[in-house]
Amino acid sequence: MIEEQLNTIIDLLNRQLDATEKKGCSVEPKPIDLSGCPFHWEPNKGKDGEEKPVPVSIHYDKDGKADGVLVRTLDMAFIVDLHDAEGGKLMTWKEAMKNHNVPSIQQLKLMQIYKDQINKCLVEAGGDALREDEYYWSSTECNRYSAWIVYFPGFYSSSNGTFYKGISYVVRAIAAFN
Repeated sequence: MIEEQLNTIIDLLNRQLDATEKKGCSVEPKPIDLSGCPFHWEPNKGKDGEEKPVPVSIHYDKDGKADGVLVRTLDMAFIVDLHDAEGGKLMTWKEAMKNHNVPSIQQLKLMQIYKDQINKCLVEAGGDALREDEYYWSSTECNRYSAWIVYFPGFYSSSNGTFYKGISYVVRAIAAFN
């Protein structure tokens, strides 16, 4: 079901890009309304429909050293690394997936929604704020050639090879939290 919905969205985006390219326009990524997207969700609504605050806090290792920022919702929890992977080096999706624990599109979207709180904790813990001038890879694939990415000022998706896995973007790795 989700794959079918995603394929429908990708098909619509491909048709929009094809129409734009035929007019001779340059194609730049544009924000997409994802309210109907299978990856769009209200991150912390309880069964009663009431929105719950998302706790964001500095996470400490067993020695008391800050090692990331903990983000916890009703249905997921993860730790955001203090720094971009490999010092902010741009890497292809394949390189990212091989060497790092890359966040899913839902985790990246949550990071985007709560970026101000996350950035405050990252800086306070001695880390680097999430960059607003770079695209970040997600681990969520659209097809075998492209994957979803997030640009923190706005949300962007993969389509028609625009965000082909061979293009290099930044990765902010995460760790599981139990």
